[in-house]
Amino acid sequence: MTVAELLRLRMANFQLTRKLFSRPEDLTVHLGAVQAQDFAGGIWALGMRMPTGSFRDIEAAIRKKSIIRTWSLRGTLHFLPATQARWILGLVYPRLLVHYGGIFRKLGLEDHIIAKSQIIIRKTLSGGKQLTRDEISQSLEGNGIPTGGLRSNFLFYRAAWEQLICFGPRRGKQFTFTLMDEWIPPSRKVSREEGITLLTLIYFTSHGPATIKDFSWWSGLGPQEAWQGIEDLGKDLEPIQVAGQTFYRHGGQKVPDGHRDPLFLLPPFDEYTVAF
Repeated sequence: MTVAELLRLRMANFQLTRKLFSRPEDLTVHLGAVQAQDFAGGIWALGMRMPTGSFRDIEAAIRKKSIIRTWSLRGTLHFLPATQARWILGLVYPRLLVHYGGIFRKLGLEDHIIAKSQIIIRKTLSGGKQLTRDEISQSLEGNGIPTGGLRSNFLFYRAAWEQLICFGPRRGKQFTFTLMDEWIPPSRKVSREEGITLLTLIYFTSHGPATIKDFSWWSGLGPQEAWQGIEDLGKDLEPIQVAGQTFYRHGGQKVPDGHRDPLFLLPPFDEYTVAF
């Protein structure tokens, strides 16, 4: 396989040159997670990969709770399919906790403070409330939890990683948060080993051909776990040599016929540019 053929197959798998999904939730299931730290950019990324995707369509999917926006892979904001969000968060949380542990300690966010903050957040949002960051922070402050500086950011991150909160629908132009348990139903339990295998399959099906290093970077998993996912899939992934490197693609994927590739105007932080 040549570099040009690899890129042509990758663009097809990314649903840039081949648009197989007409619903935002189905596209998000295919991609696994879509970078959404820039909200409008995340909407754009989904819309351009659908035959007729619009801003309204994707916001409607958020409102009907089929996709959610939360901090997940690498600790950054992504759109996740509601059906996969819980096991993905459960898979990446332990490494996030280790990676950001020093910052929590530096900010004085010890375990008992985090536990108290989450009790307050749960009480503040219970009953289906959808409140802004400022409204929740005011509740924390009123109950003796300082939120100045970066403290509020990391309290929200921790609550999201532990599946307490996720983003709700926008209120005008303001973002709201809601209790995850009240927003989306529980899903089946997935063991860590099964989660690694599932995420590996999702990544290489939608983002491949790619390297093990690429997958480790995108997922936030360590190299050993990334390699475990490759091994677990066995013949489902095909190794190919391109420009002296080993890439993996999902078995049976064919390179699209050669043609003059169109140009695409990608949004900030598009998966095509940040997933490798």
